[in-house]
Amino acid sequence: MKKLIYILSVLFIFTACGKKKNEPLPNKNDTPTPTVDTNPTSSADYYLVFFDGTKPVKIEQGKDNVYCGAGSSGNSSYSYSEGKFLKSTDLVGSIEYGKNYGFFPSHSEAYNGYTTGTNTFGEENSGTAGFFIYYKDLSGTYWYTVSGTGIQTGSAINISSKSSYNSLSSYYTIEGTFNCTVYDPNGNSKTLTNGKFKTLFGYN
Repeated sequence: MKKLIYILSVLFIFTACGKKKNEPLPNKNDTPTPTVDTNPTSSADYYLVFFDGTKPVKIEQGKDNVYCGAGSSGNSSYSYSEGKFLKSTDLVGSIEYGKNYGFFPSHSEAYNGYTTGTNTFGEENSGTAGFFIYYKDLSGTYWYTVSGTGIQTGSAINISSKSSYNSLSSYYTIEGTFNCTVYDPNGNSKTLTNGKFKTLFGYN
C-alpha cells in the first residue's frame, strides 16, 4: 500500500512539473497600452480645459487658488466681453468676445452680439468680430489666438448655452467647446484641441 502511495505521489509531481514546463513564457512586448483621456472634463463650477498637444491642461475654479471672474474692456471702436480665470491677480486663462461696435454697446447689445451654436474667432487688428482664447502655460509663456499671424484656419468654437439676459446683472454664464491655434509673443504656434469651458461672462 505504501509503495502504491509513493508511486502515485511521484506521478503527481512529475505531471505538475510537466504542465508548468509547457506554459508559454511572457512576451517582453506584452506591456499595457497606455490610455489617453481624449475627452477632458471638469467637475468645477467654472473651468477652461483642453489638450495642449498631448498634454491635458485644466484651469479650474477653486483649484490652485484659481477663481473665475467676469468683466469688459475696450474703447468706442472695439469692445470686449470676457470671462477671466485668475490666480491671485495673475490672468492664467480667458474666453473673450470682441466686436467693432463703433460706440460703447449697451448690456443687451453686448449680450446679443453672438448666439449659441457655431461661432468664429475674431481678428482684433482687422476689427473682425469673434471670440478670443488666451492662456498662460506653466513656464509663464502667454498664448493667444490673436497673437502672431492670428490665422485660425480649421479652428472652431461652439457656444452650447448661455444663461438668460438679466438687465440688473453685469454678468451671466456661457458654456461651449473649441479647438484653435494660439501664438506666443515670438510668433510660435501650437494647437489646442478637445477644449471645453464654462465661465462667467461680462457685459460691455
